[in-house]
Amino acid sequence: MKTRKICPSCKSTNIALWMGAELGVRYRCGDCGYIGPIVLEEKNKKSSSAKR
Repeated sequence: MKTRKICPSCKSTNIALWMGAELGVRYRCGDCGYIGPIVLEEKNKKSSSAKR
């Protein structure tokens, strides 16, 4: 089961890890510019056998 990260501000999936290590994890949204440690995660319930 895969998860995808979603921006908590604009609900976009165009979000990526921006910073890590000693400063802690930070994500940046490519659409609205949100930068922060909190992202929403959505689990994909489809299995690979369901794609056939």
